[in-house]
Amino acid sequence: MRHLNNYLLLILLSFIWGSQFLFNAIALKSMPAMCEAAGRAIFGALSLSIITLFVKQKPEQMTNAIGLKKSFILYNLICITDVIVPFFCMASGQEKINSGITAIINGTIPFFVVIFLKLFSKNEKWGMNTYASIALGFTGLLILTIPKASSGSLISITGEIMILISSASFAFSVILLKKLAHQSTVHTVRNIMLTAAIYMSILSLILDKPWLVTFTKQSMFAILFLGVICSAASYIIYIMLIKRVGATFASLANYLVPIVGIFNDKIFLNNILTKKEILAMSVIIIALLINQVNQFRLFK
Repeated sequence: MRHLNNYLLLILLSFIWGSQFLFNAIALKSMPAMCEAAGRAIFGALSLSIITLFVKQKPEQMTNAIGLKKSFILYNLICITDVIVPFFCMASGQEKINSGITAIINGTIPFFVVIFLKLFSKNEKWGMNTYASIALGFTGLLILTIPKASSGSLISITGEIMILISSASFAFSVILLKKLAHQSTVHTVRNIMLTAAIYMSILSLILDKPWLVTFTKQSMFAILFLGVICSAASYIIYIMLIKRVGATFASLANYLVPIVGIFNDKIFLNNILTKKEILAMSVIIIALLINQVNQFRLFK
């Protein structure tokens, strides 16, 4: 039964992560990108703050939390790469491309994690499957972007680049977060989300003038869902899976996210993917599978 629960949590996590593109699209219909990103961070921070009321820190974790204040640069760098850049770039990019394509490009996060590990970890070694995976993954991106480049679709290309920056930034934050492994995870993420919410709220007040924005009920519900479910609840589920069965199993959610995103895009937004976009998605998913060949052997 516990084994089945793990798979149910994995499917739930994939659905939540894959649904964020749909709710981004809904929110962006009535509000600018920075305003949307700030709202998501605010609701995420509030949700995590409530959750931490029921999660106790161990004495050694509290001591380390105090020591963390001396690492101001590291803490703010994680805040920027883990929340500010991904939230804003994803919202900004999705203003220019549909949620299905956003989901496909977002599937490149594992490739960037592997690349950054290679660059910043002396112990990281690549096998042939890793090289093949990265080459194939970025081939998928070329299939997605080259037709638009040749047709002069600058707006679409700009949107795709913004989503790619979002994926790379989030992947880099995963590497940085390892430096905070001694911290209470939920408390650390809450602090990062709160800091990001403050920064983005200030930027939104300056850039977007939210008091002039007409918020619809649909956009407000979308922001609430993005903050509470996609940012807070999904992170708790992800941590639960890691503690139960390890990061390898939890990472399998990456294979389902593009599929869920495309399904939502088709059903709820009536967008139709071209044959080249479907091919690009297939290539990226195959690349993800190749990248995890060695990890799949752990389940045998």
